Amino acid sequence: MDSQRQAQIILYGKAFARDGDMWAFPAEVIDAELDFLQAANAARANLPVPPPLSPEAVQEQNYLRLSFSRLTSIYDGLAEELAAQGLPHKAIVERLYIELTKGAVEARTSDTHVVKDRIPFLYAFSVPLAGVAKADRGYHHPATRYLMFPVSKKLSPNNANDMNRVRAGLVHIGPDTMYHFMYEDCMVNAEQPYKGLLRSRLLVKCWWTIFFGPLSALRRDGEVDTFRRGRKCNAYRNNITRVSMRSIAYVATLARFALSSDTSISPGNPRPSGDSPPFTYYAFYRSLVSLLESPNPNSAKLKFRTELLEWWNTECFTKGPYNRDDGAEVGESTSFADMFDAEEAA
Repeated sequence: MDSQRQAQIILYGKAFARDGDMWAFPAEVIDAELDFLQAANAARANLPVPPPLSPEAVQEQNYLRLSFSRLTSIYDGLAEELAAQGLPHKAIVERLYIELTKGAVEARTSDTHVVKDRIPFLYAFSVPLAGVAKADRGYHHPATRYLMFPVSKKLSPNNANDMNRVRAGLVHIGPDTMYHFMYEDCMVNAEQPYKGLLRSRLLVKCWWTIFFGPLSALRRDGEVDTFRRGRKCNAYRNNITRVSMRSIAYVATLARFALSSDTSISPGNPRPSGDSPPFTYYAFYRSLVSLLESPNPNSAKLKFRTELLEWWNTECFTKGPYNRDDGAEVGESTSFADMFDAEEAA
């Protein structure tokens, strides 16, 4: 593999982390697709097939195959390369795995650091965050503790007792918890928890920071489109011309880490959070992907998704033909999306 080819595959890996799947290894995504196709071909040819998967394993395989579809949309020609190798032969995975994974890890690491370092300047914190040690953010800091307060009909960030219970870890904060920082103006109507969800200016500026560069987030809103044009930013390098649901989930996950007192981000190593299941960044990201892409949405959720993506693309790509969705509605279902059921029944 020559150096130019190697550099291109690393770029594919970076784009995959940002716009495809934050945590899945490219090799396991490719393996999931190859395993599925090999079993399907064996069944059609009346050949021996592997034992049937459990429902949980089928769900995971389906999720990874959807991530594979994201990878093939980023890595032009990957499907053809795999087909040329033949389904039983996975040498292509071994050849590409290191460079794709290297790119994905580099992007996630770089983006984590830049959002962590720049977030003090992306929001008008009531108490300045600049210069505050990472371990002193989250529920230890008077400004970030409000933004990190979980959304609940029974709790209020303005109630001192509720805030103390959250800070003491006496309130369940699981992977499908929503937070005030995720909302428009960081304000929540607990009776309508989907209103303004994922329309936070803080999240938009985190997106700009990652995809258009840190300086773009310091521009006034009306200047961003002019500023980004012609610049070789990550959006340009990764051929990202519109906002995707997975890039929204990506920046929300990184913003949650940046606001928290956690000193490192990883998919596992769950921390106790007052109840079970414990919080992990992997599960938080997957819950957001499910909320935004799970199949067969009810009318309230479908309306929410359509309007959300249109809003994001207007915020990030004011000019140009990319203010539209690709119609994809994929993923798995979790309790994160239950808030739409009441609206559907109303």
